Amino acid sequence: MRALIDYFSFKSFISLDILRVCYALGAVVMPAAGWTSWLWVKRRYQWVDTAYGEGTSWLRHLTSPDQRLLLYALFILIFVFAEIVWRMMFEYLIAYLQIRDVLLQGWAQSGRRW
Repeated sequence: MRALIDYFSFKSFISLDILRVCYALGAVVMPAAGWTSWLWVKRRYQWVDTAYGEGTSWLRHLTSPDQRLLLYALFILIFVFAEIVWRMMFEYLIAYLQIRDVLLQGWAQSGRRW
């Protein structure tokens, strides 16, 4: 019961393992789930598939093959940058928790109390 009270009063933080699981979910599972959801919506709702097809043909008509290649490359670049930012965010969270643990150990070894 004490551990639960410490958790809800923010005296103890979530585990590094939980952060690693959340990172993996966000980096791998969420993009795959988003793509799968998009395919499901296209199959489920005909008007979405029709709008997507018309928009794609309109875009192909307006752009050259080089411009389309540039758009694909831009999409991939944005995706990679988003993945890097996601990774950096979790690295900072993990570093914060590790620094906090070291500081608390030093605090405890000095004999001070809250």
